[in-house]
Amino acid sequence: MEKHGDLNADGHDDALLVLQSKETRDKDSRPRALVIIGGTPDGRPKKLVENSSAVLCASCGGMMGDPLADITVSPGRFAIRFEGGSRELWSREYDFHYSQKDTDWILDHLVEKNSDRITGDAASKRLDQKDFDIVSINNFDPETMPASD
Repeated sequence: MEKHGDLNADGHDDALLVLQSKETRDKDSRPRALVIIGGTPDGRPKKLVENSSAVLCASCGGMMGDPLADITVSPGRFAIRFEGGSRELWSREYDFHYSQKDTDWILDHLVEKNSDRITGDAASKRLDQKDFDIVSINNFDPETMPASD
């Protein structure tokens, strides 16, 4: 997957890439890398971030298949949404904003949604920075993020 936009709000087009390992053994069960390539005034791309565990594996969505549902980009921010499940469907959206002070993307909030396809019960919860430590995209791992109660 590849998305373009001004991810760090510097006026230059940047690229956000999701990379899958070429190694065939266990490739569907390995996390995928998220890479951010920054645009520069001279037109030469510069790698700004490479996180090898930021994107859930292609088989981590359960019966629903690949959980990577979408990545959205807007000036100075991006969001990654995962979905999965079987009878009980779940989704998690992680929203990052660019911090000029830290020259880094910081997790701003996450939204969790759960629903039961049989009973129709549904729940949604938003967790903000006050609910977790500061999380940089450089060390973000969706597997270690807190879950709501």
